[in-house]
Amino acid sequence: VTLFIGATAYVAYVAANIEPEIYWLLPASAYLGFGAAILWAAQGSYVAKCSTKETLGANSGLFFAFFMMNNVIGNLAAGGLLLSGRNMHFLFWVLLSIGGCANLLFLTLRKPSELVVTDTTSVVEKKAASLSEIFMLFREPKMLLMIPALLYSGFSQSFFLSRLPQQMPIEGGWIGWIMAFFGLADTLGSVIFGRLSDRVGKKPVLIIASLCTIGGCVMAGAYLDPQRAGYTTSAIWPFFIIMGLLGLSDAGYNTQLYAIFGSFQPDRLEASYAFLKLFQSGSTALAFCYTLYLSTVEDFIILIGTSLIVGLFLLSFL
Repeated sequence: VTLFIGATAYVAYVAANIEPEIYWLLPASAYLGFGAAILWAAQGSYVAKCSTKETLGANSGLFFAFFMMNNVIGNLAAGGLLLSGRNMHFLFWVLLSIGGCANLLFLTLRKPSELVVTDTTSVVEKKAASLSEIFMLFREPKMLLMIPALLYSGFSQSFFLSRLPQQMPIEGGWIGWIMAFFGLADTLGSVIFGRLSDRVGKKPVLIIASLCTIGGCVMAGAYLDPQRAGYTTSAIWPFFIIMGLLGLSDAGYNTQLYAIFGSFQPDRLEASYAFLKLFQSGSTALAFCYTLYLSTVEDFIILIGTSLIVGLFLLSFL
């Protein structure tokens, strides 16, 4: 039921964009923030409850693989509709119909078996997380040490999906194909990294994800030329590589963060994932604000710097 309620916020936001007036968009945006908070906390808890310690990484990767397919299917479908002559009004009606039907599927989900992810995989009776239980996690050293990683995750989401695409001087509708490739890399990376972490541990995955962040940002800094508007078809291939690397980075960090939080507090999963979304979503909102006053180069420096710090920190901590 929590998943259903949270998802209604996304449906409402899509509906508000059919007639994009400020008096519809502002309340819909506020409701979206509320819905996203409870949806993602419930999602993390649900996946963890359906997993054991040996399968948590793989299941997290599988979830994010299906989730990130929206970047592939969504970009290609939207691009196809717009190229066929349909307008944005029609596109949002299509999205609203799909979202409304998909939201009803949440009501068909069965309650997961109440298995705690521990070394012995024991069965315990759990209750819903209270607000005080969430704040109690601020007294846990492990949870506090994860805050830098959560901040980086939020910063990167804003950069990958908003700031960087806006800076690409590309014409002819190629941005949709490039973002679809980002989604494809994220999808495949989620499956691979999820299974890899269960077999060889989280450290190799975090190393690969950090290297992909650095490689993608360095390439983007080299190829983004604000004086050049409109790359030709033969000159856009570096942006596919850039977004592919950043897609792999996003996959690596997302799958590992959710797996880590699922194993830290197995008896307080709802509270743990609420803690995760508090800092992840908060840093995303902060990034949308500070990017208004920073150049793209400064954004690159922040992202590379935090990636190195977080990567090295997690390697020594895990």
